[in-house]
Amino acid sequence: MLLLRCTNKVLKELNMSKSSFPDVMENEHPLLEWYVNLFYFNRKKCLLFTNAASLFSFVAHDVKRKEIINLDKLFREELAKAMSYEDFNSEQIKFVNEQIGEIILLKTASHSILASMNDLVRHCIYSKIRLAEDDNMEDVGEIQRDLNEIPMGALKYQFSIECFMDLVGGEKIDFIERRKKYAPKNITAYIFNIKMIQYCEGKNITRQIAISGNKSLEHFAKVILSFFDFNCDHCFSFYGDIDKHPGPEQTEIYEAFADRNYNDDLSLISRSDKYAMITDPNEILKHVLEMVIHEEVTAVSGVKIPIKAQTYCVHSDTKNVTEIVKRLYQE
Repeated sequence: MLLLRCTNKVLKELNMSKSSFPDVMENEHPLLEWYVNLFYFNRKKCLLFTNAASLFSFVAHDVKRKEIINLDKLFREELAKAMSYEDFNSEQIKFVNEQIGEIILLKTASHSILASMNDLVRHCIYSKIRLAEDDNMEDVGEIQRDLNEIPMGALKYQFSIECFMDLVGGEKIDFIERRKKYAPKNITAYIFNIKMIQYCEGKNITRQIAISGNKSLEHFAKVILSFFDFNCDHCFSFYGDIDKHPGPEQTEIYEAFADRNYNDDLSLISRSDKYAMITDPNEILKHVLEMVIHEEVTAVSGVKIPIKAQTYCVHSDTKNVTEIVKRLYQE
């Protein structure tokens, strides 16, 4: 019989209250007492499971409420995955699974374990953010191993994975070889000075960006855009040195927006504002012709602002976009 102690957040998902549980129940073996807590990452639910004796932990990522309701099944499946990520062999995983038996839900009973779990949640969120920045969000195994190779104060600064191994028994894992196996390879890093030319305001903004040499150009473009607080919602391309190698395919061009209204500083009106979009084809044509012929744009305030562009964007998600493009093409 395994005891699974649930925090208030988990009990709420289960529509249960503390009063429905007995005050005390002892576990039969250190392997058979676990805690579970709920936390959010990017507004998605995650469950952290922690063994009470060893603080060995694993996370069920992006879980739905129907999965939480079936907590027994979820725990068994995710524990087997976690042990596999930690390089336990099939016999060890089978041994632990056979020990579980019936799973009994209980309320929490140790502030110390809950405090350790709060620390683990912070570590987990940090790992997820780091992997997301590296476009490697799916490496659940790395998050798993990170959690269990943290020196825990409650364990007198031992690793939880080592303590859990002692409970499971069987063949020990060689930590030196394990770390070699999962250690990041030596990768060249590059530092770039990126300059954004704000043509109409006559201002340049420079950022210095460091990026690993094994990343794609798509990743590089996303990093550049994020450093200037831009969304990656347009096509992009990379060219050589424009100044040293001029050519029609390597000419700096500036983009304006056919279907968006501008502020006085030439920033776009927020999409949450009712005046953000222009959807009438005739109004869009008037808007574009003003920029093409007079090299100026009328801001929502009525002020005319100088602007010079060589390409004009119509967003594909704009209402009646096909009609708009046809109208511009005809003109």
